[in-house]
Amino acid sequence: MKTKRVVNWLISKNAISEEDRELYEYACNSFLYILFPIVLALIVGVITKRIAEAMVFIVPFITLRNFCGGYHMRTAKQCIFTSTVLFCFFFSLGRINVNQWIYYLVNIVSAISIAVISPVVSDNKKINESKIKKAKRTSIFIILFYLIISYVLFLTKRGSIARYLILGQALTAILQWPCVVKKTNHQHN
Repeated sequence: MKTKRVVNWLISKNAISEEDRELYEYACNSFLYILFPIVLALIVGVITKRIAEAMVFIVPFITLRNFCGGYHMRTAKQCIFTSTVLFCFFFSLGRINVNQWIYYLVNIVSAISIAVISPVVSDNKKINESKIKKAKRTSIFIILFYLIISYVLFLTKRGSIARYLILGQALTAILQWPCVVKKTNHQHN
C-alpha cells in the first residue's frame, strides 16, 4: 500500500524514527480515509456541476460515520470501489424531485436507525470499548443537529439542498445494517 511507501520514505529521510512506523502508518491511513470521500465528492460535484450539493452530501456522511460505525471493506481497493459506486448512486437520488414527505420519512427513519443502533462495530474496523458510550452520545447529537438543519432547509425553501443532507445520513444508516444483520445471525447460530 502507498502509505507504507510514504512512511518508508519518511524513515529513510530521518524525518521519523523506525519505532514510530506503526503510528505514522495509522495516521497516513486515517488521513486517506478522510481525504478520499472529500476528493470523490469534489470530482462528482465538478462533473455534475453540483459542488455545493456534493459537499452537503459528504459532510454528514464523514462526520456521522466516524462515530456511528458501520460496514468496512477488507481492503482499500474494495473500499474505494464500493464507496464510489454508493456515492454516485445515492448522490444521483438527490436529483430526483419527489414529494418532500418522502425525504421527511427517510430523514426520520435514518435518524432513528442511527440513534438506536450506533455505534456499530465492523469486524474490519474495531472500536475501543471505552469509546462506545461517547460515540453513542456523539452520534445522537450529530444526527439531531442534521435533522434540525434539514427541516430548516425545507422550511426556508432550500429543499434541494436538504435532500442531499438527508441522503448522506441515509447512506450512513444503511451502511450500519450489514454489521447488525451479521451480528444477529451470529447470535442465532
